[in-house]
Amino acid sequence: MAVDVYIDALTNDVELVPETGQLRRVSGTQLVAQRIRIRLRTHLGEWPLDLTKGVNWRDQVFVKNPNLGKISADFQRIILEVPGVDRFVPTPIIPGGFELSLDRVSRKLTVNYAVLVDGETVTETEVF
Repeated sequence: MAVDVYIDALTNDVELVPETGQLRRVSGTQLVAQRIRIRLRTHLGEWPLDLTKGVNWRDQVFVKNPNLGKISADFQRIILEVPGVDRFVPTPIIPGGFELSLDRVSRKLTVNYAVLVDGETVTETEVF
């Protein structure tokens, strides 16, 4: 089973286990959700070992009239490339298993997704 260091979704900080002082770890479906979050927040060209990985935030998202269809397709591809993700799963809240919306007033991009990981549905919301 894969294990990694836990990264807080709000602060992007690692955490220590109070009793032991060791780094908190994450595995299973929580690890897959964390890896998705990291990949969606990575800017294209940011990862020095593979400059082709990441979201083209500057040229596709941070523009006056973003192409939501292209952004949606890119986000779906990135999510499906994460090891452990089998497929998108329709849920009552997310009928297609993936939704992307842009609030132009608040300038927030929201991604809702539900994916199948080891037979379990993982549902997350990311706001950028």
